[in-house]
Amino acid sequence: MGYKYYSVINIQNRYKTLVLAVNESDESGDAQEKIQYYTLLEGERLIDAAPPAIRPYAGADGFIKPVWKGSKWMESAANEEIAAWEAEHPAPPSPTPSREDRGLADIALKLAQQEAAIKQLQQSNSVLMTRLLKVQEGVKQHV
Repeated sequence: MGYKYYSVINIQNRYKTLVLAVNESDESGDAQEKIQYYTLLEGERLIDAAPPAIRPYAGADGFIKPVWKGSKWMESAANEEIAAWEAEHPAPPSPTPSREDRGLADIALKLAQQEAAIKQLQQSNSVLMTRLLKVQEGVKQHV
């Protein structure tokens, strides 16, 4: 027994839902796809496409009123509809960092500062070593 998922679209090609179709044998033994737990309404049809990403809140990716354009999902909501929807579905507040997260951020900052200081010391050491070698060469030439 095989199965397949389909997206359901209405007569305006707008997304309705995702359904499961199961292959079952009919009376003659032929395999027939039967939609599970959903009955297509008049004008609705199945398309063999993954469902569109639905926007959960303002600023997130996805569609508000997805419509099928033959090969891909597109947004069908007008700019005014989108603005009204976003006003009703604001983005959730950013989580307040925990004491542990702030402590880790402080440690990361200190580590970055120490790495920068080490790099600066290494560069200074390199300059000093170059000068020392030049001084040693000069001493050898005078001896």
